[in-house]
Amino acid sequence: MAVKVINRYRFNTGLVVLTFYANDEKLLGIEVNNSNHLALEGVFLTKSNKIIDESIDQVREYISGERKSFDLPLDKQGNEFENKVYEELKKVKFGETITYKELASRVGKEEGSRAVGNALAKNKFPLIIPCHRVVKSDGSLGNYIGGEKAKKALLDFEQQ
Repeated sequence: MAVKVINRYRFNTGLVVLTFYANDEKLLGIEVNNSNHLALEGVFLTKSNKIIDESIDQVREYISGERKSFDLPLDKQGNEFENKVYEELKKVKFGETITYKELASRVGKEEGSRAVGNALAKNKFPLIIPCHRVVKSDGSLGNYIGGEKAKKALLDFEQQ
């Protein structure tokens, strides 16, 4: 069996620290501020590649205000419900937020706020699939893969 080689590269955006994981074809995942939520196996090379370079370029454009969404080749993730959540979440625009309850309603699961939260906790591509834009119905932040401080920093940045 061939060994999977995965490139890993850290990038400090000034708001959060992102660790990108990629092979030669697609982005495999992103960790925010050492979230350590990815279950990747293989041989890790601590260096960039063309997919990571493109990811960093797009994140730089996002931080500079030139980019509002991302266009990167992403590895598959999630089950059917989770992927519905991620697809719907991509429609939430830069600077906007949505509640867990509203997102659940949009994917046809009216009482599914907790299921939506569970799907977001498994998101392999935070920032790219903007789970930081989901807040609680009472206006409080709720959980985030990279922590509450990172979520607040990203939301504050987008709402400036």
